[in-house]
Amino acid sequence: MSTDATIRTRLTPVPRPAQEAARALLRDGHRTQAVVRLRKGTDLGLRQAAAAADLLAEDVRLPASHQEAIDVLEELLPDVHREVAAMARGGDEVRATRLLRQETGVGLVIGYQLVSALNERDRSA
Repeated sequence: MSTDATIRTRLTPVPRPAQEAARALLRDGHRTQAVVRLRKGTDLGLRQAAAAADLLAEDVRLPASHQEAIDVLEELLPDVHREVAAMARGGDEVRATRLLRQETGVGLVIGYQLVSALNERDRSA
């Protein structure tokens, strides 16, 4: 799995029930069914679901919310997090989303949702 695919997958929220169901399937050796389960009810495409299954098999905890995904971004790419947060705080959500997408490979919807989550976090802080 490429680093880009790993980062993109680590920034896409996956509900805990889907993660737990996929882990159970992986423990029983049913990788294909785990990938199918991860795709249902999530924003994961086939490649991302397969990457998520690989991460779950390695006991990596995926974010279950956009706020958790922001924490992962801050941990994995602190410079990108700082720059995106500064742009978002300055009211330039479009540029912030564009930068986040360029640096992480996330799609437009997830990028927008993560920038919105950053703004929400700043407002509540």
